[in-house]
Amino acid sequence: MLKNIYKSRKKISYQALFYVLFAYSFTLIYLNYEIALSPDFDKYFQYFEYYSGLNTSTNLEQGNLYFFGGYAFSSFVKIIYSDYFNYEILNFSILSFNFLIYLFGLLGLKNYLKLKKFSEEIVYLVLIVCTFLPISFQLRMSFKPEILAFSILIWSLLFIEKYLILKEPKWFNLFLMSLLILLNLKVSISVMVGVFYIVFFRNKKMYDILKKNYKRLIYFFLCFLIIFCENYILNGSFLHQAEHDEKYNNQAELE
Repeated sequence: MLKNIYKSRKKISYQALFYVLFAYSFTLIYLNYEIALSPDFDKYFQYFEYYSGLNTSTNLEQGNLYFFGGYAFSSFVKIIYSDYFNYEILNFSILSFNFLIYLFGLLGLKNYLKLKKFSEEIVYLVLIVCTFLPISFQLRMSFKPEILAFSILIWSLLFIEKYLILKEPKWFNLFLMSLLILLNLKVSISVMVGVFYIVFFRNKKMYDILKKNYKRLIYFFLCFLIIFCENYILNGSFLHQAEHDEKYNNQAELE
């Protein structure tokens, strides 16, 4: 009994440490960085201008889910803190939105590590390390959909692993739903996710999986086309029609 109490207290201690450090990382960034000054913020702020009715099109090519989620969250925060300036609300709401997305991804990672039979101590130590990785700070300090891709990719991996273990259709359905989101965020994300899962399924009896779920895959492709076309209607361009700023177009000249 004493051993169980010790384990329970130890688990609670690791959980508390993780959440305290996660909150500390938010405070650290919020007090020292303005996300409105992040690279390409002005470019992607066109999504907010479109959702608020200032523009008739986004004039960009990326998927709308991340940006619309940020806009909706920002509007909600503005209702609560109506006395603050719009700039302060924008900075706080987008940063908070990014942190919630990242926390969602870390919770998916926690469940994935538990599925792989890692101990509670190892799981929370990994989450703490992920909270303070330099790349994780970059994700949370940027106004770009890569942070959503990180979170959804982890959950998609959890869903497909559970499907392969339990053989329950609901996990494959959830996997396809997460894949729909990933493939409609950004063309570079779509390519990387596609390559990742081609390699992942190479040794997983891919033919048998496709054969058992061909009806679901048909619905998946139909839904993909609907979302793909919806993004075109909102943006005025397809996902793959990316136009990079001149400062990023560093092509070498042929001699």
